[in-house]
Amino acid sequence: MSFEAQRKLDDAISEHIKESSDIEGLFVTGWTLVASISSSSIDTSSHDGYVMMNSEGLSHHNIVGLLTVSLQDRSNMSLMNMFSQAED
Repeated sequence: MSFEAQRKLDDAISEHIKESSDIEGLFVTGWTLVASISSSSIDTSSHDGYVMMNSEGLSHHNIVGLLTVSLQDRSNMSLMNMFSQAED
């Protein structure tokens, strides 16, 4: 990815996070992005999967930490939804 494309992606992610949050003075210090991918080509056996990108300079332990926290948060939300539906 070119430097210009990386900068545009950083800016877009930061802007989206700021607009999605009500935390005053928030600034993004790093990000990790995971996207599911698929190919429309006939031979899709090697084209289905995911890609992972992260902000420039984000260390390995920070990437793993962000992914771990995200996974735990999703698991907790699923569990809370299950309990909420059981109470109804």
